[in-house]
Amino acid sequence: MRYRGTCHQDFETYWAHASEAEACGGCSPFQASFWLRAWLAEVLKPEIESPFFVEIRDATGPVLLMPLLFSRSYGLSVISGIDGGLSDYVAPLLLSADLQQRHFPEIVAAFLAALPKADVLNLKKMPLTIGPRKLANPLLLKAAKKMPYSSHGIALGNSWETLLAERTSTSSRATRRRKARKLAEKGAVAFVVVEDIPLRLEALKFTIRERKKRATQLGWDVNVLEDQSAAQFCARLVADPSLVKTVHVSTIAVSGELIAVHVGFVHGNALFWYLPTFRGDEWSSFSPGQMLLDRELQWAIEQRLDILDLTIGDERYKQEWDPITSPLFELKTGLSIVGTGAIRANQGMRALKRLLVKRPTPDVDCADLHRMTCFLGPSLVERNGLGKTDRLSSVPLRAMTDAAGGFRAKSVGTGLQQDAPLLWFWREHMTLAPFMPERDRPAAAGRRSTAGCQQRGSLGSRPRPSKAA
Repeated sequence: MRYRGTCHQDFETYWAHASEAEACGGCSPFQASFWLRAWLAEVLKPEIESPFFVEIRDATGPVLLMPLLFSRSYGLSVISGIDGGLSDYVAPLLLSADLQQRHFPEIVAAFLAALPKADVLNLKKMPLTIGPRKLANPLLLKAAKKMPYSSHGIALGNSWETLLAERTSTSSRATRRRKARKLAEKGAVAFVVVEDIPLRLEALKFTIRERKKRATQLGWDVNVLEDQSAAQFCARLVADPSLVKTVHVSTIAVSGELIAVHVGFVHGNALFWYLPTFRGDEWSSFSPGQMLLDRELQWAIEQRLDILDLTIGDERYKQEWDPITSPLFELKTGLSIVGTGAIRANQGMRALKRLLVKRPTPDVDCADLHRMTCFLGPSLVERNGLGKTDRLSSVPLRAMTDAAGGFRAKSVGTGLQQDAPLLWFWREHMTLAPFMPERDRPAAAGRRSTAGCQQRGSLGSRPRPSKAA
């Protein structure tokens, strides 16, 4: 074979070659040595997680390094990227810019053969290209699936004024000027790239505090900085004097009062937009978040950088800049029979969850319950939660099955979808015609109609009759 893979738990080889990957442009900051050292020191849970990396070599030496994590989840042994909710990209380090795409299948085969025994390989947030030189990611298998969100980047050019004029509308620029004037009335406005360690730590405290407030106000499900280990990880990066130029900290203050902070990274030819934070409350009318991004764009152009990488997420404000959009991929594959079975079961549950949760809550009427009960049986329907909500408790399910099939009175409005997992499946995937009362059936002869399950909208609506009717 042209390539062979080796699994290592000692990261000394990784540290030795990471600088080579950065030099050839085949490394993102989230796999660089400064990031990984801090992650292993602060975020790793050694009692349940084991870090390692796979080295792929050819006749000339190592060509690829992939840092990974071995852990156990729900009784399964899982190999995943080193992430912990902190990495925006999970990708290998490429030590050669000359890898040919026709050799990628051999690289993948060597990579899979080198993995330790496990049930599942789960790599999320994998980009198409890696590093400043946009080298193709050789580990993107055909089985990789596109994730529901993408990454975005702004090509900077040579002039801030030109970029602003080309990417924003006249009204948007006028609004920016008006808000800047009003903010200046509050006091002296200062944008500063912070290199003093105590001030950098103070900016990080502001970030943690304001993100906690915003998570409470907006009801975020996850605020990664609430985890103490994540906060310590960020503090380690911000407080390291050797990383002052790499870990970028900038602030906007009005008369010395912080209103916006950005913690990001300068890596290769790009500034990575990582942890932007800004004040809400009385400052929100001045759009401090927009002002922070504008100032960072201007600073990046002055530093002769080529890209401001907006990283992961499809927020609306990114679209104003007509960004370069790149999809991200998830590779989840079974490495054992047990792992393959678990993945398929998980995919089925996720499909069912999308069916139940991501649609408007249906209106349910007694006729729907009657039809379901005729086919499934009262006991099965009851076991799956139908008739168990407060709004249905006043109408016994068995009484509904005895009611006339044409009874259309609505007995439930909202709030049922979590209690009735069979309901959406029934209306979307089952053929209702054979079990409908005679008068509700489509009149077309000789053809089994699915109009009742294909029709969108209220669950209580009648099936649309065919043209023959």
